[in-house]
Amino acid sequence: MRRILIAGGSGRMGRALIEATLTTDGATLVGATVREGSSLAGVDAAELVGLPHTGAPVVTNVLAAKETDVLSTSQPSSRPCQILLGVSRRELLV
Repeated sequence: MRRILIAGGSGRMGRALIEATLTTDGATLVGATVREGSSLAGVDAAELVGLPHTGAPVVTNVLAAKETDVLSTSQPSSRPCQILLGVSRRELLV
């Protein structure tokens, strides 16, 4: 089972990745990130795409995402989280 965190979950592509992750066998959505100060922080990521609550939180950082694949559609220069990604996490650019 792959554990997936979506970077930029509030954007159009981020929401598409959330929905795709939730509907893909073998993938578990563990959360999504949004910018610091976003009103979406703290909600369930599935709610961003109109699906039932899954327990995958929307957060403002990726520090708690251990042993997780991070999916991102943004440019490297716009990803402040890239510095926070440790050896136990893989970042997959889509």
